[in-house]
Amino acid sequence: MDTEPVFVKQDTLIDRAFIETPCPTTWDKMKGSDSVRFCNLCHLNVYNIAQLTDKEAEAVLSKGKAGGRVCALLYRRPDGTVVTDNCPRSLRKIRDASKWFQAKIIAATTLAIAFLTPAQAQNQTGGANTNQKSCASPKTGKIQVKASETKASETKSTENKPADTKSVETKSGAALPRPDIPPPGGIGFHPSATDEYIAKVFVAINNAGKKNGLVAPFPSVKFTVKADGTLENIAIKESSGNNEKDKAALTSVKEAAPFARPPATSALPLKLEHRFTQERL
Repeated sequence: MDTEPVFVKQDTLIDRAFIETPCPTTWDKMKGSDSVRFCNLCHLNVYNIAQLTDKEAEAVLSKGKAGGRVCALLYRRPDGTVVTDNCPRSLRKIRDASKWFQAKIIAATTLAIAFLTPAQAQNQTGGANTNQKSCASPKTGKIQVKASETKASETKSTENKPADTKSVETKSGAALPRPDIPPPGGIGFHPSATDEYIAKVFVAINNAGKKNGLVAPFPSVKFTVKADGTLENIAIKESSGNNEKDKAALTSVKEAAPFARPPATSALPLKLEHRFTQERL
């Protein structure tokens, strides 16, 4: 009997990312481009994930996670997926060119209206210089924002801002009202299915070690989890200095196995290392 192939979506950092610590400043107060800007408060680059392709975003998040800190803007769709600019480079150039052309048309139209009704335009905008200033690009010099001033300005802007139905993630998972541009901030990552699976394996092995009377100094073990949950290549990674303890550690690993099948998103086989401990995992 013929069966259709099953395609498993890979577990990515993009899908697991969330704003863990919102930044007290805003995107428009930072210096840089549409893709990345520098924050003078945390002295880090802040990446706009919506302006990056999946591959670029994954590289940024991986580097940031390895370094222990990464800041970004995240736009999340109603279905929970994060918005990225994953169109081909050639199509992106066409799209950007179209935006540039539309901007030129708007600018030309505005200029024509200004020439046709100069007096009216001047009265409405308070003079030619004011109108020019309102269309100028935001300043990109160094910006120092005091925490007290930031909170006060945010409170004032929140009071004057109409209600918005969009939401932004919080650490607890609750939805809070937000403007069109979500607050940038430090990125955290929800554990993947593989991470949760590995944690359960380590807890089972550690409990077996306690049952077998393992005490400090503890050895560490290495082993491989196969697709069916069985283990192979079980060995001592770092000896405790006591042969009896090392043997008890190997016995504990064997007694804890076999395990459930690893998640379909896991890169198999899983090559793991674990050091026994008295602490609860």
